[in-house]
Amino acid sequence: MFYYYIEGSDDVFEREEEIDSTVYPQFRLVYGKELQYYLAHPGCTRSEIKRAITDEENKPTLADIKARKIKELNDYDSSDAVNGFYIAGNLMWRNPAERDNYLSTLQSAQRLGVQSIPFMGYDITPEMGIMMLDMINLYAMQCVGVTEHHAAVINNFGTIEEVENYDFTTMYPEKLRFMDEPVVDPDGGEEPTPDPDEPVEPEIPEPDEPIEPEVPEQEVVPEENDDENME
Repeated sequence: MFYYYIEGSDDVFEREEEIDSTVYPQFRLVYGKELQYYLAHPGCTRSEIKRAITDEENKPTLADIKARKIKELNDYDSSDAVNGFYIAGNLMWRNPAERDNYLSTLQSAQRLGVQSIPFMGYDITPEMGIMMLDMINLYAMQCVGVTEHHAAVINNFGTIEEVENYDFTTMYPEKLRFMDEPVVDPDGGEEPTPDPDEPVEPEIPEPDEPIEPEVPEQEVVPEENDDENME
């Protein structure tokens, strides 16, 4: 069986005998990938055949899907979803070079005996700043390990479906929180944060109680007995 289309036409038709193209040059033979697709989809037009073949040729491979997934993973690793810690409730991040600069400054302040130093917008002791940087560096290394694990899992998948359905947003450690404890009101509940723009009324001390002057005790002189004087 032979399959042909007429030049300028979109229909494919069958012939039991081969057509001599030298006699009928307008008849074009369907073969190769086009024929394979037509046999799998009988009755389709040649436009549908060409579109399907083009889509198949442009269809991303497993390697393409993996590369795209790895890029999405790296973008996620570099986003605020991973890179971040809280100081007094404010989300921020510092890259390795910035953290090294902070560490150098804090160590210098520590050697010089400085008690308080500005650190990411807050005044803290050098010892506390060094401890915070150590925790941030450890957090960053843990995140790197999780990202590398996800990349290895993705590269080991054998199907496109496995790659596309993989969730790489899991396993990351919880963000660090510093100076995040609320101020507790001794009467119960959390004390609201004072408004810096609100005027503060000065405390007026209560007047002291009047002090009564001390009256010295008078010496009591005993009265003389007249009877004794008469003896």
